[in-house]
Amino acid sequence: MPSAYTRLRRGSLSRSVLNQLSVHGPMTCHQLEQRLPKRTEHICSALYYLVRSVNKYGTAKPKQIYIIRWVRDDQGGELHTYPRPVYAIGAKPDAPKPPPLTNAERSARRRERKRQRKVEIATIAASTPNSIFNWRPACPTPMTP
Repeated sequence: MPSAYTRLRRGSLSRSVLNQLSVHGPMTCHQLEQRLPKRTEHICSALYYLVRSVNKYGTAKPKQIYIIRWVRDDQGGELHTYPRPVYAIGAKPDAPKPPPLTNAERSARRRERKRQRKVEIATIAASTPNSIFNWRPACPTPMTP
C-alpha cells in the first residue's frame, strides 16, 4: 500500500511543504513562506490539511505532520508576539498550545523594548561624531550686547 506521502499529487503545495520539512527540518509557516513562492494563506491551508487526521468529508486519513512546539516571534511586528506552531513530519501528538501572556508579562516585555531602544539611541549618538547630540555652540561664553 502506498504511503500518504506518495498519494499527494506531484505538483501540489502539500507535497512541496512535505519536501521542505523533510529536507530542512521543523519550520513555521513564515519560514516555509520564505522558501516557497506561495502566499501565506495557501501554505497555512496546506499545513492545516496535513496536520489534520480527518479529511473534509469527515473520514479518517493518516496524519502527516504534527506540531512539535510553539514559538513566540515578532513576525508581525513587536506587538504581535502570539504563539506560532513549528511543524515537523510525523504522526505524533501535537504539543499543547501555551497560554496567552498575562498583562504583567506584556508590560515587562514592553518595558524591556523601551529600555533597548534607549540603549540603541545612546549608542548611535555616541558613535556619530557630528550628530545633534554632540552639538556644542561655537562660542563658549554668551555674547553680551
